[in-house]
Amino acid sequence: MEQQAIQPSARILVVDDSFAIRDVLRRRLEREGYLVETAASGEEVPACLAHATPDLVLLDVVMPGASGLEVCAKLKADPATRLLPVVLMTTLESPEVRLESAEALLFSLAAIVEARDAYTGGLLHDLGKIAVPDSVLNKRGPLSSEEYDLMKAHPVVGDQLCSRLRSLGAVRPIVRHHHEMLDGSGYPDGLHGDEVPLLAQIMGIADAFDALTSGRPYRHAQPAAVAVAQLRDDVARGRRAPELVETFIDCVVRRTAGLTD
Repeated sequence: MEQQAIQPSARILVVDDSFAIRDVLRRRLEREGYLVETAASGEEVPACLAHATPDLVLLDVVMPGASGLEVCAKLKADPATRLLPVVLMTTLESPEVRLESAEALLFSLAAIVEARDAYTGGLLHDLGKIAVPDSVLNKRGPLSSEEYDLMKAHPVVGDQLCSRLRSLGAVRPIVRHHHEMLDGSGYPDGLHGDEVPLLAQIMGIADAFDALTSGRPYRHAQPAAVAVAQLRDDVARGRRAPELVETFIDCVVRRTAGLTD
């Protein structure tokens, strides 16, 4: 009779500055058959990962030094640990502290997006790209119609994430509408004219310029003059407001790129 191969137990990394909590979790998890390693701070996590890659990380949110949210953001920004499951733990009950933690989490997600997509120019406006697979986000070539639909959904996802916090109410129109165009050809809602919020229009102009002048997996960075020509072509086609485009060129482009007509 063949003996069944023994399956290795799942490995769990517990990160908490409280020895009592680490000890309770370790003993309880080991009783269930898991292999457990513990760390007393976020700064100890890299050494633990170098020793052995866990199957799951239990991570305290509030710790001296690097917080759990900061550690989580670093893990998700590293291709080697991006897919590592992380459970954030907290005993905080104060609404103010919960709000602060929620805001920190959203900004951590934004940092993850920036790490995945080096071409993102703002902080929260492309937050929804967290839901876009790397294979689409950094594809070397044209997107299929299905992939383009995934990409076009990112403003809606970002808006939904920001909707959890009233403090981000003023940001939501920028997050949702920075890809809208005055002629209605934009997305996700096909807004026309003054329906497109002013701040979203401004962000859209800056985002378009940054996209053109940054290198992409499928093309080289374009000169500032080419980006300016594209923005002015958008104006001629009724897609962007002329006064906003020219103000952007005067205030940003000429100062940073030394551009002259």
